[in-house]
Amino acid sequence: MSQYPQLHLTNDSFIYACQSEFAARTKKDGSFNSHLRYEDFLTSTFCRPANPTMKDVARLFTAIAKHQTQATPQFRRNEPINLETVSYFTCAIATLFADLESACKEFFGTGLPIIPENPPEYSTEAPISMSLLNARSAYLAQIQTGETEQAVFEAFPRAEFPNLTAEQQAQLWSCELWDLIADVLHSSLGEYADAAMGFAYWKYQEVPQKPEIDWRIRPPVGEAYAKAFKPLLRKHSDRGERSFDKRDRFDRKDRGERPDRGERNDRHERGNRGDRPAFTGEASASEQPKSAHETRKPRNEVGSQQRDGMPTLAQPRPERSELPRQPRGERRGEQADRPRGGRDARPQNSGAQSSEQQLNEALEEVRQAIASLSTNPAMGEIQLKPNNSFIRRQQHSLAVELGFDTESRGEGRDRGVVIRTAQV
Repeated sequence: MSQYPQLHLTNDSFIYACQSEFAARTKKDGSFNSHLRYEDFLTSTFCRPANPTMKDVARLFTAIAKHQTQATPQFRRNEPINLETVSYFTCAIATLFADLESACKEFFGTGLPIIPENPPEYSTEAPISMSLLNARSAYLAQIQTGETEQAVFEAFPRAEFPNLTAEQQAQLWSCELWDLIADVLHSSLGEYADAAMGFAYWKYQEVPQKPEIDWRIRPPVGEAYAKAFKPLLRKHSDRGERSFDKRDRFDRKDRGERPDRGERNDRHERGNRGDRPAFTGEASASEQPKSAHETRKPRNEVGSQQRDGMPTLAQPRPERSELPRQPRGERRGEQADRPRGGRDARPQNSGAQSSEQQLNEALEEVRQAIASLSTNPAMGEIQLKPNNSFIRRQQHSLAVELGFDTESRGEGRDRGVVIRTAQV
């Protein structure tokens, strides 16, 4: 009887469960359906103050967070987040951010902002937030008095900050608001605040646009290969890497460049693995060169083999010294006297040893780079020495297994692996 695999709860699976809960309870009109909602939003009786300040916003955010700790018993009992309790915590956290979203719309006229990828310097006094609160209050007052038609409220740009663009004002407001939310969650949820903020960073953080992978140019490698394509397109990746390596060799040949020793050893090692028969310097019986009259069998010999179903004995092969030598073109110096096959008459394992040593050195370079990034994350990334496609694939695999992102940079002989810290 087969057994179920052991299940584990990771940060990614917890965030996915929170997002699934949030999406399942969100209706088409934007409302959120949950009995755990804050009382004023559950009954639709929330009333915005006439002239609110940031203290009023912080007071409401704190009340929403503390409400979840009282409504969910797992918070009060300080239970761990595991497979048994994950449904309770995901429902509470999804409802928490749905209430925060509603509170933000009531106060500022817009939902929770997107956290910028590179947050700018902002003031803890929250001047952008106060300006937006006052503008929202004036807008609602004009609507109640009938002085203006009810139109869509535009949060930015604000005229009070002429030196900042609308995008810069929105980024500063985002930093001010999320700084307040982080303080409220850490003071109200305690050790559960990291789980809630992990979901917030996943849901509301700005995601930089990454260039799409052009399958005709290079295979998926690095971060994209490790997180998206490796489980599904492993064979396609290997085929794409080989085709790119072959095309690169042809380009260098047209420019008059010769492949480096590591790449020749790479092709030699692939031949030893069975991709093509390796040449050892001594021709086998099936590879002996034959003259034209030897390859063509006489008619009487063919007939003798077919007569009575009895094959004839094979003719003895000529010795190697008697085989005709084929001209190899013009050569210089001693190469003109070198016998055919003498270039490859070296020990067969010499190229393999050189390739293996080069691979070990390349993998050791990966380990040293990872150690440097672990001790000094501010470095960001480290460029490794250029290598051939076989060694680069091994470097990619080792770095990804150790939890780092990789990519290949450069063209031709200058193409090498770049290792950088993985982005969570």
